[in-house]
Amino acid sequence: MSSIYDEYKRKVLQLLNLGVFSALLLTIVHTMLFEGSDIQSFMGQLRGAHFREMTPYSYGRRLQEEKAMAKAEENFDEAQLSDTCIKRNHSEQICPGRAHDCCSCHDELGCTCEGHWRRWGRTKFWTECKDHKEDGIRKCKCTQSMQTAKTVVKTAAGAVAGSSTGTKIGYQVFGALFYWYMMIKRGPKERGSRTQYNEKSHYPYEFLGPLNDREWKIGPCECCGDCTGSFMNLLLFTPRMATTWWAISIVTTKDPKHAWLWSFLQTLICFPCFPIMGLTRRGRIRELFQMKPDFATDCCCWFCCAPLMICQEARLVDAAQGYSQGICGMKQYFPPPPGPCNLIIDGKRVEAKTAVWNMPFLGKECKGKLLVDASNLFGKSDFAIDCTGSIILLSRGDVSFTQKVVRASEAGASGAIIFSNEDKEAKPLMVIPNDPGAPPPKIPAVYISKEIGTNLIGMLDKGLVTVELQFGIELQNDLMHVELLRALDSEKGMATKDAFGGFLKEGVQIVPGGTIPGENITDLMQGLKDHKAFPATAIMGPGGSKTDVPKQEEMK
Repeated sequence: MSSIYDEYKRKVLQLLNLGVFSALLLTIVHTMLFEGSDIQSFMGQLRGAHFREMTPYSYGRRLQEEKAMAKAEENFDEAQLSDTCIKRNHSEQICPGRAHDCCSCHDELGCTCEGHWRRWGRTKFWTECKDHKEDGIRKCKCTQSMQTAKTVVKTAAGAVAGSSTGTKIGYQVFGALFYWYMMIKRGPKERGSRTQYNEKSHYPYEFLGPLNDREWKIGPCECCGDCTGSFMNLLLFTPRMATTWWAISIVTTKDPKHAWLWSFLQTLICFPCFPIMGLTRRGRIRELFQMKPDFATDCCCWFCCAPLMICQEARLVDAAQGYSQGICGMKQYFPPPPGPCNLIIDGKRVEAKTAVWNMPFLGKECKGKLLVDASNLFGKSDFAIDCTGSIILLSRGDVSFTQKVVRASEAGASGAIIFSNEDKEAKPLMVIPNDPGAPPPKIPAVYISKEIGTNLIGMLDKGLVTVELQFGIELQNDLMHVELLRALDSEKGMATKDAFGGFLKEGVQIVPGGTIPGENITDLMQGLKDHKAFPATAIMGPGGSKTDVPKQEEMK
């Protein structure tokens, strides 16, 4: 996959260097030529008439003054009217006509038609008003210039974002401090501070290219799918871009916290050429999520629709790492729970909860004798027994699921079964999670209830117990459903080709379990064809697996 990044780097390197140099030079020249200091410019804007006229407090007061002035102007002659307009309106225009004519002056709009102004209000920017006769009737002709409209809009935008380079940078720095404290340092209550991931960290397989036709899991125009997150991403777009690139280790230093700061400074200093930076790093995101390279499309999107690209990349990275953007902090993201997997105990099928890292073991044989280390039931330390080729039974608690299964893998186990430590869980576990930012364990794992776990321990006291684990593929939409039907033989229920980016191997077959109804090949294939609800789980087992295993029943 390194060729993807190399291709982007080769095409963009020269353009990036030129853009960075030009941006820095332009920023320095602009700052040197700017009149007055940043603070003086900002305070001057606060005292300026344009800004004052736009405040809610002044708006009501101005209406009263306008009514009084309009009444007083009825007694002005032409000279007085013209002189008043010159002194009052910012455009310094001399309005034609006398007090009784239709044209008069306005503080902000200059010469204007009173009738037009009363009808359309301030949404019209009249720049010229003239008296003229049409068919013997005296009328007022007014014209407007979009340049004046742009000036007023620019003034309003400057009042919000700062009229000088210094105030704009100040706002971005303040936004970055807010973002760092609320979105990075605090993090969700369940997970604490956000951490930087690397290439060895686990990303859920449903977000990877192989299960999404080698394309993005989240489309570029799906910003309305998370309106709150999209709003915050656009409001604080510089720290948001820095977070996206920092979170997946595109920008790294010895200290991850310093890496975030360096990423933000890169975004801020090189802001004029951030589309070039975004284009280059979008190729790195494609590589990380195993998508095919598409330089032309990415170039078009980043230079034409940069805000959409910021939101798309942010949502993908956040969701893949288990986060969701909020107004005042990150929240934990909960994807649709997968269906059950199979735990077969001495030929009897029991439903179990799968782990997020089980996808690579789809259709592979995971079978062995059941072992338990009574002295290390929670997996807090290294196992004292040899677990080679066996499946170990563990209890939930004390340490994370990932740490338990990693120690089991180091002891030689081929799989792990974890049972609940509570009779009735307040928050039932839907899927075994992986530690944030940690590499996934090298063996599969399933989760069962405390009742089934204690029954297994009782069965071990009576003799040898053989268990087998079978996992399913998650069908999230119609396209995945159709792809699975095309990959399976309609009569044998066996895969005739590799599919889903290689996760589904030729020779594996569908077996009972999951959310697809049926207890034999014929019923399973018919149930798969008729199934319309998503997400759905189709359990796949090694070729030759028995499909007539008993239904789930109470273990004794």
